[in-house]
Amino acid sequence: TKVKDAQDVVGGSAEKGSAEGNKVTVEGGSFHDIIGGESTTGGSADKNEVKLTNLKAISGALVGGAALGTGSTSGNTVEVSSEVTAAITGGTTTDGSAENNTVKLTNLKTGAAVMGGNAAKVTVEKADVTKNTVEIAGGKFSAVTGGATNGGDASENTVTLTKGVDVQNNVLGGEAATGKAADNKVTVTGGKIGSSVVAGLTGTGDASGNEVTLRQVEVDGVPAPGNPAGVAGGVVRTSGAASSNTVTIEGSAEGTKRTVKGDVAGGSTASGDASSNVV
Repeated sequence: TKVKDAQDVVGGSAEKGSAEGNKVTVEGGSFHDIIGGESTTGGSADKNEVKLTNLKAISGALVGGAALGTGSTSGNTVEVSSEVTAAITGGTTTDGSAENNTVKLTNLKTGAAVMGGNAAKVTVEKADVTKNTVEIAGGKFSAVTGGATNGGDASENTVTLTKGVDVQNNVLGGEAATGKAADNKVTVTGGKIGSSVVAGLTGTGDASGNEVTLRQVEVDGVPAPGNPAGVAGGVVRTSGAASSNTVTIEGSAEGTKRTVKGDVAGGSTASGDASSNVV
């Protein structure tokens, strides 16, 4: 649907129930928030879809699925090929898990953060982020994260950046405040990263099986506080094991820069064992 201007656009909103299978397709216009589907209490927000083309601007937030209570969010998709200045999230939940959410961005210029799946974990004991995906071809962003949780495991999230993406701060595959960070992947082909590139990052927990692959990439910034490496497969900030993580920095075409300012580590831990990591 062609829409000129509006404050908010929501595909489906459930105050007491789930929001599932809603679709928002917009061409042109200026908006505040755009949300595929949202549940404001205990319901889930699953399989919602947002597709945007030729937008002028979004000043608020762009979200595929939002579960604002205890529900989970999974299978949501955000696809954008236009100018967007808002923060972009595939699926976000207050007190549930975030799984299989996808963000795909092409021909985009924005200074905002991009995240595949996010779990705030406000009151529950554990909230996992799993198999969330971010794919970006071109553009400028403040930060990019596959999946992040404030308390739970971050596993099997993927970030893929191509066509000279410029990220001002960190690129993270999976981030867990307390929990394991396992089997997350970050692949960057061309472009520039302003701070750290880490596939799996955890505060307290194990970081294992994470992979970073950089091809023709400049990592130019000073590592962010608490991140001991400019580039790392797996990082444990406080305590836990770092094992079987991998960093690959590949050769480049003639005349193409391949620069890392900062440390490079397969696996790094502040307190614990580091084993079977590869650079």
